[in-house]
Amino acid sequence: MHNRPKNKGTGTMRILLLITAITTLTACETVKGVGRDITIAAETVERL
Repeated sequence: MHNRPKNKGTGTMRILLLITAITTLTACETVKGVGRDITIAAETVERL
């Protein structure tokens, strides 16, 4: 499952995942923690 071939939809999927992650984090976290959590989310998305 983790070794999926990269296809043309990967870039769009990353953007959608990043937007979803940021939206969820900003909705759930305090303002002080948001920047750190967005950084973690961005790093996680980069590993996909």
